[in-house]
Amino acid sequence: MPWGRGKWTVHGRHGGGLDGANSMKFLRNLDLLLTIIPAKLKPIIYTLKQFKCIVEGCFGWDLCSDYRQQIRGFTSSLKKLQLYCQVSYQ
Repeated sequence: MPWGRGKWTVHGRHGGGLDGANSMKFLRNLDLLLTIIPAKLKPIIYTLKQFKCIVEGCFGWDLCSDYRQQIRGFTSSLKKLQLYCQVSYQ
């Protein structure tokens, strides 16, 4: 991912891919990414933003109180993205 190297990822274990720390750095910069990608890719970023909510609310030490709603929101977003990709990229 040359466009993200340095800005969104750091060189680390295993070649600086999207391991734990780099994944979080990437997810924290989704709003910036929205400003530079083509419009047809924006639904992917919206789904990644829903995933970021899951990561922050469900993968830490404390489970957030609305985790079920967050999971439903992500599931809905992922289904819409799958449909979008089937229609847009056939």
